[in-house]
Amino acid sequence: MKRLTAVNSSSLKIAGVLLALEALLFFVQPRWDAVLRWQLDGSFKTITGYVLLATMALMWAPVWVRKHLQQAHHLEILKLVHQWMGVLVLLVFLLHANLARSGYLAVLSLVLLAGSGLGTVLGWLQLTGRATGRRWLMAAHIALGAVASGFSLLHLYFVYAYAG
Repeated sequence: MKRLTAVNSSSLKIAGVLLALEALLFFVQPRWDAVLRWQLDGSFKTITGYVLLATMALMWAPVWVRKHLQQAHHLEILKLVHQWMGVLVLLVFLLHANLARSGYLAVLSLVLLAGSGLGTVLGWLQLTGRATGRRWLMAAHIALGAVASGFSLLHLYFVYAYAG
């Protein structure tokens, strides 16, 4: 269990750094010519889009799987996998969308950053043993995750319906 706690701490640190970086990038708005060139390639956008969609879908697995797990050790592993998938979502989203800063994708970017930020705060609270406000944070984290998932599915529909 000590090893899981150490890995959990590492995933939370990486998620925190990625969140700070993405929030900074969202507001500073740098231009990354290499990433922008990749994003012009339809194959790159397709691959990163499907990886992003699959990872976001798999992140909902703990909601259903945890009901069938009885041992605390298995729940901790599930939580750790969820956290690392959250890190992957942030990284792939950065590559896929370059943190779009206007319109619909700007809202999706902010919702995803806010939901991930709340998840990271929840992880830190659990790691430090603090229980204050965790129920409200968890509700907000889940709600933002649902909104981000819905926005992502709607984005997928727009891509196939209009960009063909």
